[in-house]
Amino acid sequence: RPSFLFTSSEAADLDGDAIHSIGLSGLAELEKQDPSLHKYEKLLFNRSPSTFHRENQSYDAMKSINQSIKSLLKALAPYFLLRPTHKILEFLIRCYQVHEHNLDDLLLCCLPYHTTPQFVRLVQLTNPKDKWSFLNGVKKTGAPLSRTVLAGACISDLAVLKF
Repeated sequence: RPSFLFTSSEAADLDGDAIHSIGLSGLAELEKQDPSLHKYEKLLFNRSPSTFHRENQSYDAMKSINQSIKSLLKALAPYFLLRPTHKILEFLIRCYQVHEHNLDDLLLCCLPYHTTPQFVRLVQLTNPKDKWSFLNGVKKTGAPLSRTVLAGACISDLAVLKF
């Protein structure tokens, strides 16, 4: 199972309810610094990875969920390096598969931290393609993304620069 916090074997031992608790604890911790995050408890944390299945949702429901995910990830960006944010990301990865379905929003949250091990870990969970294919080197080697490579991607692909 994909996991930001755990090894694949550790992640396999954690059920959806445990992941939900981890995510909620991260949200509660981060709400102490930013009370505006409280609204996401009702918007996104009212589901458990054990019972929520993206593929069973209506188009309108997923559109609303994706808007909430985008908004939350944008709000988490200043706190990306903090442990509570990592707990929230673990929940979002397991419950909503944000590393597959919300890649742009996820990278918007963490791209400013492109030289950190946390960025590398997140990229290794994704399948970068199209404008993000320059991240395949990070995924493969586990080395942080250098400014030179990021600048080169911006120069060679206008979509990355606009992003």
